[in-house]
Amino acid sequence: MSTTGINKRTMNSLDAAFGAFMKKDYKKAKVSFQKLLTNDALEPWQKAKMDQYLSMCNRNTEDTTELQNKEALEPTFASISVLINEKCYEQAINMMDSSELDTGSVSYLKAEMAIEQGLVDEAVTLLNEAIEADPRNKGYAMHSPSFQEHLQDEKFSFLVEITE
Repeated sequence: MSTTGINKRTMNSLDAAFGAFMKKDYKKAKVSFQKLLTNDALEPWQKAKMDQYLSMCNRNTEDTTELQNKEALEPTFASISVLINEKCYEQAINMMDSSELDTGSVSYLKAEMAIEQGLVDEAVTLLNEAIEADPRNKGYAMHSPSFQEHLQDEKFSFLVEITE
């Protein structure tokens, strides 16, 4: 995220929200994302991504009986992420195929799914495709719980390289 126009307090709030999300403290992350979404200093694309994280937090804090009927989920980034988190990979692929998500988002989600299944080389290829389609995916991957343990792996060095 660009820090232009974002003060230290907002940056601390962002860190707290994503930190809680990474620790899977979805209730705390949910509250933080809700507050951040009211912040006028954030760009619309930043709010859109936070809204996706908020959706994931909502899904993870709701009564799980709603998730029992996964067929009723709309084909959104958040819904597909829920399916991936629940290891419902076939349903996630089917939902991606019927979604209107952009190529970068689909490649990113498939990369997360691949790394969750231990398919490291496939994840690297898909993640590179996702970043090529939308460079912001690099930042999302760097902060994703799915990729955290792989950031030291040489195959993922492209995520931590500093570009000018």
